[in-house]
Amino acid sequence: MEKKLSAGKLREDNELPLGINLEKKKERKMKRKFSVSLLVTILIIASLLAGCTGEEVTPTASTPTATVANNRTYSAENPLIIRTSSAFTAASLPVQDEFIRFTDEVTQKTGGAIKFQWFVGGAVSKPGEELDQLKAGFVDLAPSSSTWYGVLPLWEMNGFLCFQPADVADAVRIKWQMFHEFPELTNELSAWNITPLLFSSLTSFQMQSVTPIRTVEDMKGKKVGVLGRGQQMWFNPIGATAMTVTGPDRYDALSKKAIEVTCINPNVQQGEVAPYIVHTDFGCHVTLHFSMNNDTWNKIVPEDQELIQTIAERYMFEDIPAWYDVQVPLDEQTIVTKFNGEVIDFPQEERVKWAQQLPNLAQVWIDEAKTPADHDVRIKLYKRFLELAAESGHQWPVDPSQVK
Repeated sequence: MEKKLSAGKLREDNELPLGINLEKKKERKMKRKFSVSLLVTILIIASLLAGCTGEEVTPTASTPTATVANNRTYSAENPLIIRTSSAFTAASLPVQDEFIRFTDEVTQKTGGAIKFQWFVGGAVSKPGEELDQLKAGFVDLAPSSSTWYGVLPLWEMNGFLCFQPADVADAVRIKWQMFHEFPELTNELSAWNITPLLFSSLTSFQMQSVTPIRTVEDMKGKKVGVLGRGQQMWFNPIGATAMTVTGPDRYDALSKKAIEVTCINPNVQQGEVAPYIVHTDFGCHVTLHFSMNNDTWNKIVPEDQELIQTIAERYMFEDIPAWYDVQVPLDEQTIVTKFNGEVIDFPQEERVKWAQQLPNLAQVWIDEAKTPADHDVRIKLYKRFLELAAESGHQWPVDPSQVK
């Protein structure tokens, strides 16, 4: 039985079911252009956060008018401390600064009654450990990368698909809507004793390379750093060799020539050794979920829970996509100017050629079902994903609909 989204949360009556109206998408992007100078200022301020050290991060913003819930068991004098852990630094996961700003805003708007104690850079959690730590209550809140490690098979669908929707806001809305429509997705997360506050994506996966890559042929023999099982199947069929390398380890792997290409977002640190950005637009995976331990979540009064969810939705659908619109071009320009790099637009005909050489990745994921019921769920999930992708205006390089 499908759950329905409440009106006004993700859609308006005059919009498509997902809230993705092509005219509104253009309008959103135009608005972002006018916000560039403000966002650049915010990014400069964010750089002052101690995101790369593995130390506790201290909120820096001023406090606006706060909400007050009368039945709190916590207060500004005796705040609820949320232990927040990330396996990443701001260098290996730049969007982490947006997660920190999100928690800062919750602190501000609760008048300091809820505070977040951040530990970053693997100080507490290593990549892939987040779900186990959240379930046990060892940490209260974490951006989990566990989707890349095979422990959430239904969620992992996006990790398999290549050349999927590349707009961050569209991709997040698709995943958020599916999460609310399919209890199977909800249950897969709730089994880990967590409540997701927001979903996030990296920007559309591109390539960053030691040498220029302009054709599929240029990929032959290349060693490529990837995330998860699915991405290996993007590269091995075209004559490259895919190797799983976590984000924090990419710079060292490139420096030591263990890999020559990295499949992720443009990364300034890696630009020193891999100055070529190749716009392949593999798509946004929405594999990150910023989730809270349920026992901790239940300590928060309903008024504050609603406040947190409202702030989270704004970050998911507006603030983070707008931040990416500014940050990614800035990072690319830095790589070009600082390291004599180049941004290469991978030709559409080469994307088609690439896609034609890949196996049916959706079918590979569907065939991993362990029971007939699981198989049927995966078929329904994938077909709904295709519907929502089409509503967003996405066009695939080859027909992705043939599954059984």
